[in-house]
Amino acid sequence: MKKAKKKTKVVQKTSTVRIGLDRHVTPEQALQFIEEFQLLMNGHEGERKLISLRVPERLLEQFRTKAERQGSRYQTRIIELMRRWVREG
Repeated sequence: MKKAKKKTKVVQKTSTVRIGLDRHVTPEQALQFIEEFQLLMNGHEGERKLISLRVPERLLEQFRTKAERQGSRYQTRIIELMRRWVREG
């Protein structure tokens, strides 16, 4: 009699080093990274377009400073805010 093959569950293991992150990330940041990576790979948002936007200088300075303190680029944060606003309807 042949032995029945044991079914194994495949679990992909990775680390923050393997995905290019060199600092501690929260679950929210990891989820955001995965979502943005999927969008990038699937191309659902289309090509990027350069825009010009006038904003109060002090507001931009504060926004950049806050983004830097949180370890991200300010333009990335602007895009995140736009996506969130669109999703909320």
